Amino acid sequence: MASVFFRTKLGTTEELAAAPGQPLTDVLRRHGIPPNAVLTWRNGAIVAEDITVVEPDDVIELRQVRHYDLDV
Repeated sequence: MASVFFRTKLGTTEELAAAPGQPLTDVLRRHGIPPNAVLTWRNGAIVAEDITVVEPDDVIELRQVRHYDLDV
């Protein structure tokens, strides 16, 4: 099962709902996170948000790098 974690600039972490086969940009949009507000790692390797698709065994970490008033 895929896991997507969002780490804020405040140091909090939240798991985001994501399904295998779902584009990462859709996951971000559903949770109100602008794609240019994060850097993304999938299974330990940095990846581009706009081409990443969630796979069944992925561990995806999103780290907030720009300050937005995000409601997560």
